[in-house]
Amino acid sequence: MSKVQEIIHQVAELFRDFGIKSLTMDDISSSLGISKKTLYKYVSDKNDLVNKVIKASIEQKESYLLQLIKENNHPIDELVSIAKFSIIEISSLHPSVQFDLKKYHPKAWMLFEQHKQSFVYNCVVNNLKEGIKINVYRNNIDPDIVARLHTGAIPLVFDSSVFPPSNYSFKNVFSEFMRHHIRGIATQKGIEYLKELIKNDTNNPFI
Repeated sequence: MSKVQEIIHQVAELFRDFGIKSLTMDDISSSLGISKKTLYKYVSDKNDLVNKVIKASIEQKESYLLQLIKENNHPIDELVSIAKFSIIEISSLHPSVQFDLKKYHPKAWMLFEQHKQSFVYNCVVNNLKEGIKINVYRNNIDPDIVARLHTGAIPLVFDSSVFPPSNYSFKNVFSEFMRHHIRGIATQKGIEYLKELIKNDTNNPFI
């Protein structure tokens, strides 16, 4: 791992724990145990640092999700694995991260939007097509429309003005979101398959 990769990794953990806006470059350099002058050797300013952190985080997430998809031979198994990963991943994020990105770091926010509109969209479309092929999803689904509805609803799941963290846990909101998704697309065969998975997995987010 290069020095800049090490810095990005450590700063990603800081953002995860404390949010983005609350941390100054002085706070960040102090937490990393380096001078601010040294930090500026690798990034031009805080915006540049945030962009690099978000870009690296998205690349890492996409790589992991592609591996999950590769390891699962059934579209419903794939959904369950991705849901489990997402709950762990997002539940550990500071509640202000999405708000901070959108308001103060629009370029980094656009990276997240592009990830959702391209990578996530394609994953949903491919999952739907595979499910239709083996009759676990309804054959009258329009994969493009359902994928756009699904990705379009994702920001709502993270919206703290709709689901205040003091009243709602991300795990509960996201699980409800995914249950709504799968119940709307699954055939009876798909529902029965999901029920069998739930019997053998008490951590299944679709329970």
